[in-house]
Amino acid sequence: MVVPRASAVVLGAADAEPIAIHANHIHMVKFGSKSDTGYKTVSSHLQLMAVNAGDVIGLRWVMEGRVNAACSNNPIESFNVQFSVLEVPEVQHFIGRDEELDRIHEELGNNGSRKMVVVHGLGGMGKTQLALAYAKRHR
Repeated sequence: MVVPRASAVVLGAADAEPIAIHANHIHMVKFGSKSDTGYKTVSSHLQLMAVNAGDVIGLRWVMEGRVNAACSNNPIESFNVQFSVLEVPEVQHFIGRDEELDRIHEELGNNGSRKMVVVHGLGGMGKTQLALAYAKRHR
């Protein structure tokens, strides 16, 4: 084996399979005729790749655009996080906790950096309701 098995796979193709071509680098894509086994193998794989090329390249451009926007800290217009708390049971009368809500808001700040606040305590103390109230207040 002249080339490692991994070299026989198209880069970036997670589901690609290696293609065995029994030739050196100079002759691996030079065939005597269309009936040559190597020609048939390479040709069929190239045809499959060509069929999917438009979609694959389009998806890569979209992903590259999102990565570039994320790296430049510019907002991505097509990206949003849906705010939904439908699955979280909410108490009817959430009272107080303004001091805790203000402290959480102060700790998280709004300077663009990533921050985290940990709310801890025994079960039933209202941690979920506090987080829910904060999320609704500040989205």
